[in-house]
Amino acid sequence: MASVQGELLRCNRTQYKLPDEYATLANPPSAVDCSLGYEAVFEHCYTLLNGTYYPRAAQTACEQTGGTLAEVRDDVTNGAIYNFTVSQDRLAETIIGVQCGEDCNDLMTLDNSKQNFTAWEECEPNVKHEKCVVTNFKSSGGKRKAQWNNVRCDNQTGNAKVYQAICQMKDACPGVRYADIGITFRETKGGELAHSIENCTKGGKAAV
Repeated sequence: MASVQGELLRCNRTQYKLPDEYATLANPPSAVDCSLGYEAVFEHCYTLLNGTYYPRAAQTACEQTGGTLAEVRDDVTNGAIYNFTVSQDRLAETIIGVQCGEDCNDLMTLDNSKQNFTAWEECEPNVKHEKCVVTNFKSSGGKRKAQWNNVRCDNQTGNAKVYQAICQMKDACPGVRYADIGITFRETKGGELAHSIENCTKGGKAAV
């Protein structure tokens, strides 16, 4: 079998490298299999919930669809979320899966891992007790951009607002077919270095 240069593929937050001998792909890795109600944008599946929510309630609503509030790991996913809301004709402040720690200089994802990427609007974050994050914030110039604002997470004090929410399918990751041996695998964990078929199929079932 001829050796083929390995491919670096983006999959569920991180990158993994296919072994050289299995790197010829019959199907493009961007062909994401989304559940009903979700739409593919790059390697992720998104949906905008109907109605509006307080941020903490939005996560529960996303879980009821089999998803989670959308993760924003880099500029690509931040832009994808903005463009998706535009494509749905629903450009408005949108709850995402980012939360503040002790303050909003210390950000976390909803699974409490560190959130490194940020896209704060100018002069944000500006209120210490506002611990949740929305994107598509309307700037002082009056234009909505893919910029963030920190907001109240719930209505315990009676001053919170409700927003639309964007959900992302959990473990959204493309099924990839290896042309050389006709095997499909689904890698849902992310980050493993695929040295063997056993590693390739970890987190999913291979089928010939």
